[in-house]
Amino acid sequence: MQKLKMLVCVGALFIAMIIPLNQSSAILLTADCKMGGDINISIIKPYGHVYVFDREIAPIPTHSHRPFKAIVIGWVTVEVSVEGTVNEVDFYVDNVLKYNDTNPPYTWLWDENTHVPKHKLKVIAYGNGETTQDSVDVLYLNPFKHHHP
Repeated sequence: MQKLKMLVCVGALFIAMIIPLNQSSAILLTADCKMGGDINISIIKPYGHVYVFDREIAPIPTHSHRPFKAIVIGWVTVEVSVEGTVNEVDFYVDNVLKYNDTNPPYTWLWDENTHVPKHKLKVIAYGNGETTQDSVDVLYLNPFKHHHP
């Protein structure tokens, strides 16, 4: 007879330690933590490019060591990719909630005047009692606030 002693997820690895009743040895089992209910989110726009008024203009070189991963001039539609059953997504700029979207596809039109160009864009997805997040540093320059077509 065996007894389950420990059950944890460490990063993406599921670890279970089974100790036999005689206590002389233990069996360590590992597996992928991903189960059917897991959710994931990734920012896909703005990311890796220069955007001017929501249009992708040019890629940022991948060998770039800049502290930001996207450059935005004017407004931009923030787009995310989600996996799993997601019920809502929150969009944050510099840890300030800007928008909550409860309907896929999860997007937000980022159009605000800013005085400081470097910002942290963060998204948090909620679903199946879980949360997950992604963030990206963005150089965002928008001296205008527009009415969009």
